[in-house]
Amino acid sequence: MGKSSQGKPISFVVVKNALTSYKVEVQAPGCSFTFEAKGGTATAIKENAFQSTTKMLSTTVLLTGLFSSPTTASGTLEVEDKGQAGLPGCGKVQAKWTAEKQ
Repeated sequence: MGKSSQGKPISFVVVKNALTSYKVEVQAPGCSFTFEAKGGTATAIKENAFQSTTKMLSTTVLLTGLFSSPTTASGTLEVEDKGQAGLPGCGKVQAKWTAEKQ
């Protein structure tokens, strides 16, 4: 469990050296997002690092991370919402994050 540079929570699950799910919250101008990615293809952790891209409707989430120890990780989170069905999107927001094993 950890927090982003926005003070929002981030959590993820690692099983057998792979990222199997994650949940993040971000704040964009005029929008607040909570994303949960699970049940898809696991993202391999190679050389203590991972990069996962998830697309949901008009929104793309890019989560990157690096494990500095077996219990500590940090990285970046980028969310872009392009809008849909004639509605404007919330744009793109980036944040850094840190987390520790619970």
